[in-house]
Amino acid sequence: MSRKLLLGIMLVIGVHAFDELVLVISLPSIAPQLGLQETYGLTIAAYILAAITGMSWSGRLIDSLGPQRVLAFALIVFSSGIVLSIIAWNSHSFIFARTLQGFGGGIGNTCAFALINLLNTGRNRGHAVMAIDLSWVVPSVAAPLIGGLLVDHLSWRAIFILQIPIIATIAWLLLPNLGHLNRQQPLPSLRNFIDALRVAFGTGLFLYLVAQPLSWLWLAIILAGFIMLPAFNRVMPQLWWKGGTPLALPILVGLLSFTAFYGMEAYQPLFLIDYAGLSTSHAGFIVTFASVSWLFGSHCSARIYPRLSRLQLMTLGNSLLLAGITCLGFISLSEWAIGWMYPSWALAGLGMGFTFNASRTSAMENTPPNQEGFVATALTLASNMGIGLSSGIGGAIKNQVFAGAGDMRQVLLWVVALGFCVVLFNLSMMVRRARGFSQKPARQP
Repeated sequence: MSRKLLLGIMLVIGVHAFDELVLVISLPSIAPQLGLQETYGLTIAAYILAAITGMSWSGRLIDSLGPQRVLAFALIVFSSGIVLSIIAWNSHSFIFARTLQGFGGGIGNTCAFALINLLNTGRNRGHAVMAIDLSWVVPSVAAPLIGGLLVDHLSWRAIFILQIPIIATIAWLLLPNLGHLNRQQPLPSLRNFIDALRVAFGTGLFLYLVAQPLSWLWLAIILAGFIMLPAFNRVMPQLWWKGGTPLALPILVGLLSFTAFYGMEAYQPLFLIDYAGLSTSHAGFIVTFASVSWLFGSHCSARIYPRLSRLQLMTLGNSLLLAGITCLGFISLSEWAIGWMYPSWALAGLGMGFTFNASRTSAMENTPPNQEGFVATALTLASNMGIGLSSGIGGAIKNQVFAGAGDMRQVLLWVVALGFCVVLFNLSMMVRRARGFSQKPARQP
């Protein structure tokens, strides 16, 4: 794959990551101007749920038409959301704009992973996934900083204005060079889009319900599962829920790893700020050590293959993640110095780097012919579901502990225990599956 194409794919991932997180710091300034105070949570959720819809829907479409036309559609929808965000005049127009951006961003994200699969083979896939790591981590870390600077010194609308030349660059780098990947297969049925809506709606309903105090309302979680799970199963590989095939296993490993890691990342900073008395910047700086080591772990995973198989690399990654979570929990719940959290977060991030690279490349290597889009949907949806589950379940733990007059120390104890059990289950599953799957890599250039 040429550097021009790789740069274009990295920008697609980067702009999606930036837009997903930039409102964390800028929304407090936007809300009073557009009347978003009463729809604060909906404003944040609009992008994420729309992205889930785009991810769930676009994979089959890529397999039918090829990535060029689907990516062009994604850029048009995303650009429309950017323009509407720039001129937004009230809460409804801004939420609709964010929905458009999320839908386009989710489709673009799926296209990016499909292109990595289509345009790379062998060891090159691992190096391309490492570049994807870089294009996700850097904007994720930079989004709050850049958003804050733009809000303080220019205008919150500048956040969206500055993305217009990036979208134009993506179109210039990618669209003219993807024509050879076009296909003329029958279009997916309307059911495919309905399934995407069901996945997003069921996920949103679940996250809303678990954020409420424990009551009879929680019985509606059954309804959320009835809405979401059948549709989710149809956009995921067969037997995904038990890692029952060489394609399903890395996707499930990724989902569970994201659940464990982002549960810690979401709630330990809150513990450090509210319980340990650290400043927001200090707590954030500690967690950024995981971002740096994540990139290093992804690089090592790509370099070590094929001396270790993808399954062995995923097992190594989860072992490091388990050690990192254990250390973080022990330090947080004991009297050890906060400084020990730096190497502990680095250890957890290193494990995620190994796991992310190996699980992505393993899934790509086991992709059936002409199903690159389907597998891209499964990969992107699994990671987003992992983040959503960790946030929702962690929020439920926090609400229940606080309702019982507990504190953040107890919340973190439960979050650590949950993450530990999830990773331990992941490891035991991989050990069991290692006996049944042939994961020995072929020597490839």
